[in-house]
Amino acid sequence: MTGKIPPHYYSYEYFTTDCEGYDIFLQGSSDISERIRGVVEGAGDLRGKRVLDLGCGRGELSCEAARRGAHVVGVDYSQAAIELACQRLEILEPKERERVVLILEDVCQISFPDGSFDVIFMVDLYEHLQPQEIEEVLRKVRKILAPGGKLIIHTGPNVWFYRYGYPLIRVAARLLLRKKTRETLRGSYDALMHVNEQSPLSLYRDLKKAGFRARVVPCHFFTGFDRSLLMRVAMKVLFEPPLGYVFGPTLKATARL
Repeated sequence: MTGKIPPHYYSYEYFTTDCEGYDIFLQGSSDISERIRGVVEGAGDLRGKRVLDLGCGRGELSCEAARRGAHVVGVDYSQAAIELACQRLEILEPKERERVVLILEDVCQISFPDGSFDVIFMVDLYEHLQPQEIEEVLRKVRKILAPGGKLIIHTGPNVWFYRYGYPLIRVAARLLLRKKTRETLRGSYDALMHVNEQSPLSLYRDLKKAGFRARVVPCHFFTGFDRSLLMRVAMKVLFEPPLGYVFGPTLKATARL
C-alpha cells in the first residue's frame, strides 16, 4: 500500500483479534503484556513525568504510565482505538484516571507547545507510517520533547530477523530437532498495514538523520519458554547483541536530542 493507511482499517476487530495483547485486554485484566511492560520499564521512573503516547491503540501503555505516576496524553487517529482506550481507563483508580487525556488525532498533525513532554512513546507505530510521515512525526517530536527527555520506540518485525534469523532457525529446527516450524510468523494484517518495517541499521539512520542520539537494541518478549538455566543462557546469547540484531524479532530504540 502507498500513502496513508485509512484509520478505519484500525477497527474494533483488528484491536481485539490480531493486535498483540488483545487476549489480556478482553479479559478486563489490569495486567499488561511483556512487550508493554518491557517498554515502560525502559523509560525509568515515571512519577510526575509528562508522557505522550503516540499511536496509543487500546491504551494499555497510557494507563500503565499513569498507574506509575505519570501525566499522560494518548493520541490515536482510530476511533475504535480511542473507544477501547476509554474502556481501559475504567480499570484505573480515579486519581490515576484523572492523569490521562485521550485525543482522537493523526500523529502527523499533533500540536503541542515546545518542550511539553519528558517521555514520548512510539510503540508499534513506526512500521505503520510511511517514511514521509515518520519524518514529519520525528520533526514534531524534536520540538515537543523537553530538554533531557527521551523518545522510546518499539517496532516490529525486525526485517533482519525475517530475512536471515528465522530461516536459520527453521533449518536448525529441522536438522537438529527434527521439528517442522511455521513457514512464516507474519500475521494476517502485516502485508496491509506494515508499510515501513525496519532493520536495526535503518532505524538508527532514521533517528540520526532526524537529529537524535539513539541506541537501538533487539527485543524478543517471548513467553512460555522453559526457564531452566540452560534455556536462559541460550536466550541471552541468541537474543541480545550482537546475535540479537539478527535473531531478535523486534527492535527498541531509546533516543535523545
